[in-house]
Amino acid sequence: MKGMIWWKAIFLSGTALSLGCAAGGGPSPEGLCQDRSRFGFPERLSQEQLQNVRSLVQRIGTADAEMIPISDSSPDLLNRGEIAQALEREYPVGLRDQRVSGTAHVTLLVTENGKVEHVEVSESAGYPALDKAAVRVAQRMEYSGLLSGGVPTCYVTAIPVSFITR
Repeated sequence: MKGMIWWKAIFLSGTALSLGCAAGGGPSPEGLCQDRSRFGFPERLSQEQLQNVRSLVQRIGTADAEMIPISDSSPDLLNRGEIAQALEREYPVGLRDQRVSGTAHVTLLVTENGKVEHVEVSESAGYPALDKAAVRVAQRMEYSGLLSGGVPTCYVTAIPVSFITR
């Protein structure tokens, strides 16, 4: 392998996107966010982030989906070791050999039980192969559950996924 691969996925309540979709009745057996009519969002979103939230809610929510500010704690990534290995495996060999680095920002819909249900690129790394690799890595992520008002909640979060050779 040429160079060490560094990985960075950041979840910051003040700058990264964190939404909640209230789950009526707890986690579903299929691991899907069932109630897409009520979404929470962090109070400290920038105008651009809030616009992205609204756009995402329009795509994944019901026609009259409600958006409510939340301030619950951030979920934790549970499988960091597996994700580090996935970053190594998924780094496109040609780009890695050319020492091309990049960061793709991805948006994840995470179920009440912490499984990633949906991933999309919200900001390209500048290379379609890196964007696709970032999606494949993000699909493997597993998070702790999130409670909103004591109720298990599905949520959306945005993270940067960086592929860097040194």
